[in-house]
Amino acid sequence: MPNANNQSLSGPARWYVVTLVFFALGLMAKPMLVTLPFVLLLLDYWPLCRISSEKGKASIGRLVLEKAPLFLIAGISSLVTFLVQRHAGSLWSLEQVPISVRLENSVVSYAAYIGKMFWPVKLAVFYPYRVSGSEWAVAGAFLLLGAVTAAVVALGRPGAGPIENRRYPDESGKSALREMGGSDSL
Repeated sequence: MPNANNQSLSGPARWYVVTLVFFALGLMAKPMLVTLPFVLLLLDYWPLCRISSEKGKASIGRLVLEKAPLFLIAGISSLVTFLVQRHAGSLWSLEQVPISVRLENSVVSYAAYIGKMFWPVKLAVFYPYRVSGSEWAVAGAFLLLGAVTAAVVALGRPGAGPIENRRYPDESGKSALREMGGSDSL
């Protein structure tokens, strides 16, 4: 029987604490999980459509505040990871690898990962960092990423979410979530 002095968490608050604990544990296993708070905000935008100025929907500020503990834990994890990597000598200085080379490498790597989705050859656990690359590879990667971005934007319909659900165009992503086992209250 519940005690009046017992201040235990119940309902959504309990699940929020469980989420925070498992998020912290997940960060200890895989630091890449720092992106989760951003992914949750994207899900709030689409397909859940929780971000709006309409009555009954949450504002962006409220949703960011809702995820503030996740952002705090992610920030602490990022700082600890950075300090450990620096102490171990795993970070290259800006003199060794300038910002321009890092940006070029990121664009080429994005294009390479897209290519590996369609033709998965020469896969590895760790990919070597290419300090020098050709201008043609960088230009080609920019063109590929620009074309993919333009195609995604062009295929969307005005007034729809970022990427419209083609199977259920009248309800965007909500009915697809229901079909996958989500709540009918969406």
